[in-house]
This record gives sequence, structure tokens and C-alpha cells, in this order.
Amino acid sequence: MEIVVKVIGAVLILAASLYLAYEINRGLTKELEQMKSLYNIMLKLKSELYYLNDTLPECFLHLSKMTDFPFDKWFYEMYESMSKEPEETFGDIWDRCTRSLIDNSLLTIADIEGLFELKDKLGCMDREVQEKAIDYFLIQVEEKRKQLYLEHSQKKKVIITLCAFVGLMTLIVLF
Repeated sequence: MEIVVKVIGAVLILAASLYLAYEINRGLTKELEQMKSLYNIMLKLKSELYYLNDTLPECFLHLSKMTDFPFDKWFYEMYESMSKEPEETFGDIWDRCTRSLIDNSLLTIADIEGLFELKDKLGCMDREVQEKAIDYFLIQVEEKRKQLYLEHSQKKKVIITLCAFVGLMTLIVLF
């Protein structure tokens, strides 16, 4: 009977350590998914500006309805701020809302540093400048996605190995 309890305990310890690895890896995968969503959203923004000739507040409202959390909140917050009396400049609104996006998402400042640079170009009235700025940002996001993918694939292997190792070491100490 004692051996059965030890075997069950060993299986549970290994399962818990591997589940921990799974949860950590899932967080890494969500960060990559959010980068991909950001890329697709910026393509939609470019389309709204260029093809539909919408104003920025209208674009932000449409995008807030078409996207999921945290991007829907980000766009709606920008729409609301721009629709009010002009208390802030576009750059101030963009900075404030982008910082709240960082707080509400898994993305880091390093992941989306290009968004902060985008405020100067998106705030101008020239559609061609806006389009080129978005194109440049899309290139940056794609490069960052590739870099994150490589980093995350290495991190995932290390996380699985470390969690399995910790589980085995725990078994050795307990038995």
C-alpha cells in the first residue's frame, strides 16, 4: 500500500510540474497572438484611413467594435478622448491610451515601441504620411514577431526542461 501511495504522489508531483510549464508556455503563446492581432489591427486601420477616407475618431470607433480585448478598449478610449472637447493633443491622447494598452495586455514597451513613434505621423492630416507611417510600423511589428517567435521557442524548451527537472528533484528529495 505504501508503494502505491508513493507512486501516486510521484505522478502528481510530475503532473503538477509539467502543468506549471504548460501554463507558463501558454502565456508566451498569448503574447505572440497579441502581436499578430496588433499587426492585423494596424492593417485594418490603414484600410479605414486610406480606402474609406474615415477620420481617426471614426476609424478608432470601428476598430473598437471589430477587435477583442485589450485592443477594443484601447481604440474606444482613443475615440472617446478625441470626441470630447480638445483638451489634449493627439500625441497626448495616443501616449496615454497606449500606456493603458501596455497595462491591459501581455505586450511590453519593447514589443510596441513603434506605437509611440507613430503618434507624430498619425496626428497629421496628410493621408499619405499616415499610410507610410503605418507601413513602417507594420514592418517593425513583423520583425518583432519573428524575433519573439525565436525567443519563445527557445524559452518554451527551457521552461519544460526546468519544470521537469524541478519535479524530478522534488521526487528525489521526498524519496
